[in-house]
Amino acid sequence: MTNDIVKIGITAPKDISILRKELYVSVEDMNRAAEKSLISNTELKNQFGELKKNNNKL
Repeated sequence: MTNDIVKIGITAPKDISILRKELYVSVEDMNRAAEKSLISNTELKNQFGELKKNNNKL
């Protein structure tokens, strides 16, 4: 512990994600919201395509 900061070490395979509880809860909330989304699969694919195109321009 240094300057009110606690560091912990976790040994896990690199393909395992380790999230703090507040991040895990946030991801859960976003997943639940996505499940209730009324967007069609086709529209979702179109939006991802646009994001990919815009990302390639950077």
